[in-house]
Amino acid sequence: MTQCQSSTFLQNHLNLIENWATKWRIKINPEKSVHVNFTLKKTECPPLYFQKSLIPNSTEVKYLGITLDKRLTWGSHLKSKRKKLNSRLHLLRPILKSKLSPHTKNIIYKSLLKPVWAYAIQIWGCAKPLQIRTIQAFQSIAFRYLCTLVYIQRYTAQ
Repeated sequence: MTQCQSSTFLQNHLNLIENWATKWRIKINPEKSVHVNFTLKKTECPPLYFQKSLIPNSTEVKYLGITLDKRLTWGSHLKSKRKKLNSRLHLLRPILKSKLSPHTKNIIYKSLLKPVWAYAIQIWGCAKPLQIRTIQAFQSIAFRYLCTLVYIQRYTAQ
C-alpha cells in the first residue's frame, strides 16, 4: 500500500467519523488533531481534512505522555524524560542532603524519580542503546549522589 492510498483510506475514515459525530451530536475539536506520517521515506502525504479544516502535519506528537517521532527513534522522548528527571533531582537535593536514613532516601527515589523514567518502558525500551544511555546516565548520577550522601553521613557522624 502506498502513502497516497493510505491517506485516501484515512480521509475516508475521517469523513465517516465526521458523519457519525454529526448524527450523534458529538463535537470533536479538529484543532487538537495532528497528522504524523510514521515512515522512513522522505515523501510527503497529501493533506487531511476534518470538519473542513486542515489537520496539520507534524514530525512528532505527544500522546499519553509519550513523544512519538515520525521515525520512532525515541530520541526526543528520552531527552524530555531526562530534563524532567534533572529538574526533579534538583528539587530533591535539599531533602536528600538532610539526615534521612538510606531507606527513606531509597523510598523517595522509587516514588518520585523512578516512575518518570519507567513510564511506558515496554514501548520505548527497544530504543537504541545510545539513546537509552541518557536514562542510564541519570540513574548512575542519582545512585552515586544517594550513596555518597550515605557515605558522608556515616563517617562524619563518628
